[in-house]
Amino acid sequence: VISKPSVRDELHANSLYISLRGSVDKKSLDCFGAALATIAGLQVAGFTSYLTLSEDHAYESHPTEDGETNPSLDNLNLSTCEIAIPGNQKTQRMKRGKEISEVFTSNVHRQSNLSPRTSWLYMATNPVICKSLPMMLAATFGNINCQIEKKQGKSISSEECYAVKRDLLWVLYDASHLDSFPFALSELGDCEENVTSNKGLEELTLPDLEEEILAIEKLFIDSILVSRESYNDAQVYPYCYAGHYHKDAGRETQEEEYRLVEAVRLYSLAAKVASGYIYEVVDSLQLNKTMTKIAELLSEDVLLTAKDDVGDAGKAKLTPRLWTNRNNSIALGTWLLAFF
Repeated sequence: VISKPSVRDELHANSLYISLRGSVDKKSLDCFGAALATIAGLQVAGFTSYLTLSEDHAYESHPTEDGETNPSLDNLNLSTCEIAIPGNQKTQRMKRGKEISEVFTSNVHRQSNLSPRTSWLYMATNPVICKSLPMMLAATFGNINCQIEKKQGKSISSEECYAVKRDLLWVLYDASHLDSFPFALSELGDCEENVTSNKGLEELTLPDLEEEILAIEKLFIDSILVSRESYNDAQVYPYCYAGHYHKDAGRETQEEEYRLVEAVRLYSLAAKVASGYIYEVVDSLQLNKTMTKIAELLSEDVLLTAKDDVGDAGKAKLTPRLWTNRNNSIALGTWLLAFF
């Protein structure tokens, strides 16, 4: 499978074997793996500890008397603990084991204007708290990266890995364990888009729509709705996943070009969420990569189209897209302005 550019561009290859072994082929645990292993150890030792996730970071939460009240856990008071700060410098090591609010004040040499309520990395204090073992499993399955390697700007992925990941997530979905987990819903939709099953092709009718849609699309819609209703619309990636889905479908035939408009609309909503955060390089590094990549996709996949002949560099030549429906081109221009 040669897949589209991933929302996450890192080739994390951490498996359960690496978690137990520690280091394989010079690879060690990433941020998520370190947090997962630590919290699993705390739970085995008898402590109440929750895997806590933003869109690009994982840390720990635990109940305390003076913690912040969390509505999703029956108004339980939770404090946090930073686990996975990469790097070996003193300023990075000092952040580990601290409350996330202390992370922004621990560097005396560099003052930050951020707080947990304005930080994208901590999702403006609207993180996903894995309050059950199945939710931790969903996070683990969702983080399985099916990419094998990258060649000439394209990612080569394993169909078999996608199929296993897809089926594992469906088991959790059918048991209602993904109902409050936008990332897992989006990852399941991404699996279905790459290696589609009969469940993904099932036609469904939503209350607000007169026409039927595929179950794949419903997964992306549910991810956005959950982010809005449960996490104060603090997540950027659900819009990105849905935008990628419509962009790819809209490029297939001229009859589907209206879906390119929908893709740009979704990308503009992602940009709107991103604009609500205070920008700092370290905090928003991955978010900046994502939005830059979307800008490239808008140019190469939406505004331009590939010709049949190939250029000197072995790449297809790009030419301005000719729209079959004038209304689609006008609508796209409107949403394009909203994105930028």
